[in-house]
Amino acid sequence: MPTKEKINLLLVLGAILVLLMIGVSKESFPYQITKKNTEPEKKSKPVEVYEPELLTPMFYLVAGSFTNEENAELFANEMRELGFEPYLLPETDGYYRVGIFSSPYKEDVLSYKEHSVDPSMKMWVTYQ
Repeated sequence: MPTKEKINLLLVLGAILVLLMIGVSKESFPYQITKKNTEPEKKSKPVEVYEPELLTPMFYLVAGSFTNEENAELFANEMRELGFEPYLLPETDGYYRVGIFSSPYKEDVLSYKEHSVDPSMKMWVTYQ
């Protein structure tokens, strides 16, 4: 037969459990539980043509170059999915280049490439 102390302990634990259940109601729970979509969303974001604001020529880290503007936009969206903030450089000599970094200083662009880009990715610096 349970002792009076065990019964009191069970009553206290039960009361604590009830208070916890009341305190953490659906409305007061700070997180919303939602069903995770297993299919990745494929929303194509428009890519803006980058127009330099500086009057001096700039150095650009170029990730890709295309003769077709639509292909350049598709590639820019792929780069965005990899975590970059790509932009299209103005068409030059029939090529649409996808840039991911720019600076008036070549050293800045080379440093970004060295420290922020996977070495296996083929990228180069151009000057316009």
